[in-house]
Amino acid sequence: MATIAVIAAGAMGAAVGGALAAGRGADGGHRVVTSLAGRSAATAARAAEHGLADAGVLGQAVAGADVVLSILPPAEAVGLARAVADVGLKDSAVYVDCNAVAPMTAVAMGEVITGGGVVFADGGIIGPPPQVGRRTDIYVSGPDVDAVLALNGDEVAARGLVFRAAGDAVGDASALKMCHAAIGKGLAAIGWQALTAAKAYGVDGALAETMAAHQGPVGEAMWRTMPNTVGKAYRFVGEMEEIAATFSAVGLAPEVFEGAARTYEQVTAGWRDGALSEDDAAEVLAAALARRLGARRLGAG
Repeated sequence: MATIAVIAAGAMGAAVGGALAAGRGADGGHRVVTSLAGRSAATAARAAEHGLADAGVLGQAVAGADVVLSILPPAEAVGLARAVADVGLKDSAVYVDCNAVAPMTAVAMGEVITGGGVVFADGGIIGPPPQVGRRTDIYVSGPDVDAVLALNGDEVAARGLVFRAAGDAVGDASALKMCHAAIGKGLAAIGWQALTAAKAYGVDGALAETMAAHQGPVGEAMWRTMPNTVGKAYRFVGEMEEIAATFSAVGLAPEVFEGAARTYEQVTAGWRDGALSEDDAAEVLAAALARRLGARRLGAG
C-alpha cells in the first residue's frame, strides 16, 4: 500500500486524493494524507469528504510519503517544491508536479527536488476534478515514472482517475498540458474579450445570433466554458503566463496568452461567483472594465 501526500486539498486535489483513497481494499490500496495547517474549515471539510487524512504541517505530511502530488495554482508550484526540498522527503520517494506550468519551469523544479534518491516526475492534469461517470487524466513524464503509473487500478479508474505516460523527459507532460490548455482556456479568454466588447458596443445580441448561425460547435463550446472559468479565473492568470513562456521558447509570439492572462485578471476582479450564465458574467466584466475606463463607453472619443 502506497502512502500518498496530496498538497493541497483544493477542489482538484481533494478529488484526486479521494479517487486514490478509493483504491483501498483487499488487493491493497492507498493511504492518502494532506496538510490542513493554516487551511480553512471548508478545505478541512472537503478533505474529510474525500477521505484525506490530516497529517499536520507540510513536513509531517510529506515525510513518510511514497508519492507526493503537488496540485496547486501554477504560481504556487515553485514555492511548494522549494518548501518540500527544505523539509525533505524519504529516500526513493517520488515528487509529482501536477501543475499547469511551462516545461522549463518543470525542469527547474526537478533540479530543486531531485537528490538523496528522490525521483521527480513531471505531470499535467487534463480534465475536471475526477468523479464517477467522467474521466480525468494525469499525464506523467520523466526517466522513472513507474511508481506513479502503479497508482492506477480498477477502483481508482472507477472514480474517474487515470495516470498516463506522456514521454521519457521531464517537461513532456507539461508541454502537453500547456498546448491543451491553450486551446480550451485560451478560447474562453477570447470569448470573454469578444462578448464583453460586443456588450460595450451594444451588439451583443447580434453577436450571439451570428455565433449560433456561423460558429456552430465552436461557439457552443465557448459559451459553455466561459461561466465555468469565472470562479477559477485567478488560477488561470499564472497558467496563461506559463503558456506564453512555453510558446515563446519555441519561437512563437507570447502576446496572445499574455493578453489572456490580463483578461483572466479582469474576470477575477469583476466577479468571484462561478454560478453564472455567460451573459451575466459578461455584464459583470463589462461593468468592471467601465469602472477602469472611468465609466467611459468603449469607442467613444
